[in-house]
Amino acid sequence: MSIFKVIRSSDDGLAHLQDRLTYIRRVVATMMEYTYGVAVSEHDPYTSMLIVKRTYGQCDGKSHFHYVLNPEEDDFLNMKIDDFYETGVELAKAISCFHGNYQVVMAIHFDSDYPHIHFIANNVDYMNGERLNLSPQCLKELKDMVSDILVKYGISPIRQWRRPTCM
Repeated sequence: MSIFKVIRSSDDGLAHLQDRLTYIRRVVATMMEYTYGVAVSEHDPYTSMLIVKRTYGQCDGKSHFHYVLNPEEDDFLNMKIDDFYETGVELAKAISCFHGNYQVVMAIHFDSDYPHIHFIANNVDYMNGERLNLSPQCLKELKDMVSDILVKYGISPIRQWRRPTCM
């Protein structure tokens, strides 16, 4: 089963957004041809996201969502990296229109035993300025959507966390 997780941080302000965008696009982990953006400048996604936040007066508080997709190692046995990139692009597009219209940057990282994908999504809708509330139910919907796309590309579905039951 693949793992799709939300990276949570106690500091999710604008400086952290810039730091995370720099982190996922750093040259020691990825290559520019394996990065993709939805509704952002390819060369300066931070400024693109900041413009949306300033336009709607949403510069305070949480600034983004950081997701990581880790497929099963076996998923890479018969998959080309370009196919994995296509999957990431489709996921970035799907995340960008999940419950609104959001800017998203995606990058495949090669700095571990096998590739994984980072996504940074602006949490402010660029059409109406509303923030995405990622409630537990909303996160489950997002994971279900991601899982459906993964299966379409021949990648293991998302492992769903289940609360342990008492005996």
